[in-house]
Amino acid sequence: MKKFGFTTWARLEENAFVKLVDSAIQAHANTEVDLPPGPPYYLFETPEEFRKALERAGFDGASMTFKVHTIEWKVPGARFIFDAELKAGVRTAGLLARQTPEALRAIQLAIEEAVQPYAQDDGFAIPKAAYIVAARKP
Repeated sequence: MKKFGFTTWARLEENAFVKLVDSAIQAHANTEVDLPPGPPYYLFETPEEFRKALERAGFDGASMTFKVHTIEWKVPGARFIFDAELKAGVRTAGLLARQTPEALRAIQLAIEEAVQPYAQDDGFAIPKAAYIVAARKP
């Protein structure tokens, strides 16, 4: 019997980190920039969508496990999130690379403001949520 497991970031509504970045981008970025084609940010949003995709790939949908796992990403400063998305992100980095300097500054400031509720003595602890999905193949 073969087993398959993977993780993917949880939807915006379940993921404070994604929400704060997405909110800043939606408020200040030009989202109509030319980017290479890619999958939607949230190709699957419900356990049922994950189950159907696994069944199409030959896995036993009834064996699927689906969990939401949340961690706190501890970062040293408010700007760290913006820099991480700009320099280490994938699709978001591509989008940010195509923004004007003014838009980038507005996005940076919006992210820095949005992380303030997560302040701790030594930085910030931002909740990040992912789905953990696994299934067996008969």
